[in-house]
Amino acid sequence: MNLDWYWNLRAMYDWVVWRTPLLSRMTRLEYQSILQLLGKVNLPGTATVLHVACGAKAIAWNNFAGNIIHLDRSRRMLNWSRRDKPDDRYLAADSLALPFQNESIFAIVAVGLTEYLPRPELWLQECNRVLQPNGVLLFSISQPNFGNRIRKLWSHEIYFRTEKQFSNLCLRNGFKVEMVSELPIQVQFLVRKKQSV
Repeated sequence: MNLDWYWNLRAMYDWVVWRTPLLSRMTRLEYQSILQLLGKVNLPGTATVLHVACGAKAIAWNNFAGNIIHLDRSRRMLNWSRRDKPDDRYLAADSLALPFQNESIFAIVAVGLTEYLPRPELWLQECNRVLQPNGVLLFSISQPNFGNRIRKLWSHEIYFRTEKQFSNLCLRNGFKVEMVSELPIQVQFLVRKKQSV
């Protein structure tokens, strides 16, 4: 089913939320937390970091001189995001078919993506393909709690999974869970690609 209309509308909504202090409080907390997790990773200065499903807001990567690529399937999302960080690189692509060579990315960050994936294992496999050996993946999941269930009222299908379910998915798809951080409406993971034996 083509949901471009939804994501185009959602782009404007997200952009307004980011610019409204009261509405953006939770979203800012999510991104601050993911950046704290990323801070625990020793990012080489030449690393390529891929921000998948960047939405209407490009993450501000303080003190990082490497290559940052913001990716989203919605061109409208990318246009809104580009307003904040016009010098960064932006790419319209599907998160299940990343347009990168095998083992070419050091880190992938994805906040607010997995709950829209009916089969997240396909996304994990794609991330594993493009990540360098020992590369890192930082992402969030939405658990089946009251706050997230309310989101179903204004959003299309959302797929909830528990922390344990997603930890098992990561292990089965070539990742080792290093850290987990729990926030009011999401759980954030820092996982590392397992070394080939």
